[in-house]
Amino acid sequence: MHLPADLNVETDIIQAAAVAMGARPDLAFALSQITQTPIPFANGDELGGSIIQALVLQAIELGDILERTHGQSFFGNSNTVYTGALPQPLLDDINARVARFEIAPSAAAMMRRFYEPTGRLPIPLLAYHALRDPVVPVFHEYVYRDLVQSAGQSAHLIQRFEDRYGHTGFPPSQMIAAFEELVQWVNSHPRRAERKGELTARRWASRQRGGRAVVGRPGPSLLGGASTFGRRSGNSTPTSDPRLRKSRAPGRFLPLCAASSIGRATDS
Repeated sequence: MHLPADLNVETDIIQAAAVAMGARPDLAFALSQITQTPIPFANGDELGGSIIQALVLQAIELGDILERTHGQSFFGNSNTVYTGALPQPLLDDINARVARFEIAPSAAAMMRRFYEPTGRLPIPLLAYHALRDPVVPVFHEYVYRDLVQSAGQSAHLIQRFEDRYGHTGFPPSQMIAAFEELVQWVNSHPRRAERKGELTARRWASRQRGGRAVVGRPGPSLLGGASTFGRRSGNSTPTSDPRLRKSRAPGRFLPLCAASSIGRATDS
């Protein structure tokens, strides 16, 4: 699991892998057919690029993760049976010769605490993802969707997928369209509509009293029925309307547009 201290990523990984796959492209393709190692590609160049990308990222990040786990394995495949669309003799050979690791309990606890998402999504998330992303393969989106669904937060998640290869590089037109979709989503969110109604009602009361809202004076509310407003002067008197008290409490509706950092908006 530990890499040599004198490892050269360019010569020992990138060039070596490219030469090996050039000599035996059939084995590179076989690797892509293993169910447990999904590799995004639509042609030979993308296949080779995705494999090399995975190897390079492992070389870059392995040392950092092992420091966090105190040198212990952060994953386990001791009981994994590798499957896929390959001849059974080849699968048997893979399962017989693949290196096996067992995750340490302390490493498993660390990964659960700091790296495993819970799916508890209290704010809306708009995610854009390339279907053939070699850095963060798209299956992460499916796993996260299931976690969010299990947490009962599906209404806060929208996922959009682009049929192309790459991790970033969304064109400006698509970024603008994504941001417009995000803004539309924010404006149509029930919580925002409720807060907008509260603010409109408070402004109405303020105008009726020359900038001051009088306690006990009912006024129309976009929330339905009459509302009672607090005094807006030097020392504010708390309002008797719990909905308006709630609107003054700290907190924000923070929708996100994530995956390749397409955009972010806040509703203050």
